[in-house]
Amino acid sequence: MTSTKHFMLRHYAPWTDRRGELSGLRLCVFVLLLFPAAWIFFDLAFGPVYPEPSEKALHESGTWAVRFLLLTLAVTPLRRVFHWNRVIGLRRMIGVSVLAYALLHLGLYAASEHWNLSKVVSEIFIRFYLIVGFTALAGLAVLGATSFDSAVRRLGPNWNRLHLLVYPVAVLALFHFFLQSKSDVGQATLMAGVFALLMLYRLTVKTGFPLSNFLVLAACALLGAAATAAIEYAWYALATGIPADRVFQANFNVSTSIRPAVWVGISGLAVSAMALLQTVGKHAGNRLRLKKA
Repeated sequence: MTSTKHFMLRHYAPWTDRRGELSGLRLCVFVLLLFPAAWIFFDLAFGPVYPEPSEKALHESGTWAVRFLLLTLAVTPLRRVFHWNRVIGLRRMIGVSVLAYALLHLGLYAASEHWNLSKVVSEIFIRFYLIVGFTALAGLAVLGATSFDSAVRRLGPNWNRLHLLVYPVAVLALFHFFLQSKSDVGQATLMAGVFALLMLYRLTVKTGFPLSNFLVLAACALLGAAATAAIEYAWYALATGIPADRVFQANFNVSTSIRPAVWVGISGLAVSAMALLQTVGKHAGNRLRLKKA
C-alpha cells in the first residue's frame, strides 16, 4: 500500500513530469500558482481590519481566477511564437488552478453571507451577475473534471470539442468581472483586452499566417489595442452614465494615466519584439555554425 501511494504521489504530483521525475519548471509554476491564495489568506489573518473582511479577498480571488484562465489560453500561442513545447505540459496545472480559485471565490462569497447557504443559493438565482458567474463556474467544473488522462482516453475526439467550452466560459467570466466592477472597469477591460489579443493570435493561425513572424505579432498587438478601446467604449456607452467619448479619448493621453488599451498594445508589441530577437539570434547562430563548418 505504501509503495502504491508513493507511485501515485510521484506520477500525479503537479511538480513532476510524465516520467514521475521532479521538474524544476513545474515546481516553480506550482509555487507561483499557490502564492496569490497564500497571500489572500495571510491578508485575511494578519492584514488590516476592514468593515467587510472577506470583501477584498473575494474580489482578489475572482481576479486571480480570471488571470489564470487567460494564462491557460496563452499557453498555445506562447508555444507557437517561441517554439517552446515544454510549456504545453503546464496547461493542465494552470487550468485546474483556475477552478480552484473560482471555488475559493464562491467560498468567500458564502463567508461574506455568514455561511447562510440557503441565502447564497437564492441570491445566485436572483441576481444576474451571480447567474453569469455561477454559469462560468459550472463550465470550469466540467473542464476540470475532464482534464485528466483517463477522461481524455474515455472521451476520445469528443474531448477536444468539449474543451472548446473554455472560450464561452472565459467570456462569461469576463462579463461577470465587468458586472462586479461597476463604474471602475479598468482591470476588467485590461483582462478583456488580453483575451481579445489571444483570440487574434488564434485567428491568425487559422488564417494561415505564421504566428512566429514579428510583423504579424505587431499587427495583432495594434488590433488588440483597438479591440480593447472598443470594448471599454462599448461598456461605458451601454452600461454606465459616464461619457464614453471622454474615456476613449483618454487612451491618447498617456501623460495622466496609461489606459488598458495602451497596456494591451505594449504587451503585444513586447511579444513581437521578443519574437524578433529570437529570429535574429537564430540567424546569427546559423551563420556562426556555417563559419565554423
